[in-house]
Amino acid sequence: MKNAIRAKIGMPVIKVKEEPLAPVFDADNQEAQRTLVKNVLANMFKLRQEDGETIVYHKHWFVLVQQAWRPLALFLFLLTLLIIQFIRLAQDPINGLFESIETGGFRTDTAVVTILFFMFLDFLWLAYEYWDWTNDIFMVTPDEIMDIDKKPLGTEERRTAQIESIISTEYKRIGLMGNIFNFGTVYITVGGTKLSFQDVLDPAGVMSDINRRRMVRLAKKAEDSAVADRERMATWVAAYHLNRDEFNTASTAPTIGSVTGNVTVSNNEIEGNIDDMIDDLPDDDIGDGDFGGEG
Repeated sequence: MKNAIRAKIGMPVIKVKEEPLAPVFDADNQEAQRTLVKNVLANMFKLRQEDGETIVYHKHWFVLVQQAWRPLALFLFLLTLLIIQFIRLAQDPINGLFESIETGGFRTDTAVVTILFFMFLDFLWLAYEYWDWTNDIFMVTPDEIMDIDKKPLGTEERRTAQIESIISTEYKRIGLMGNIFNFGTVYITVGGTKLSFQDVLDPAGVMSDINRRRMVRLAKKAEDSAVADRERMATWVAAYHLNRDEFNTASTAPTIGSVTGNVTVSNNEIEGNIDDMIDDLPDDDIGDGDFGGEG
């Protein structure tokens, strides 16, 4: 308030150092608790990415294994058959991988060609499952949260909510694998509905990311409202200060009734009163509270 009034009437503004928001959780300590293998897998599959002020989450790599185990198992089976066929051809003195034909040229072993063809089809199946896994993403921006589910070459479903509308958050790790590999689902209550970030790595950290963004957003809205109030009040005080001569003239007018008199107020007295009023105002500390805790 003080600085707003000073700026309006042309007085010097006192700079106030802003304290940064406290972190919701100790990121360094949390990172130290994770094993090397989990870190390598998380970075390999890009389970959490930061792009500016936007955080993008993917489902845990264990979910990818669950989706792709059938094509992966088939690929390993075909690879085993291919190795066996290579060994058989290497030990066969008559037949080989490439055989010459009477009309000239070479002919590749039929079994090897068949196995390679099915391996190619299986690779396409495996690529589809990976593509489907990468299309399921969850995003947290400074203003909103998003749940995007898109099928390869299919439809896209997108659910969004304003981050300041979040009422509560909670998370659950389900099953033995969820506790071993530290993944679970974060449930976000928005009004009468719920959004869920399913099977994300470190659900406690994801919930902390969301709560921190929510607190920062609420703090920003409170600060914007406080700035608007300060600007309005400063405009009133500045208008009085800039029109003090007119007010002095009006103050010398006769009073109602038969009694008349002159009341004069000097400019120095007006400026002194304004300075005293500014000094009596509270400091500009709106919005500097502790918004670092979890909601």
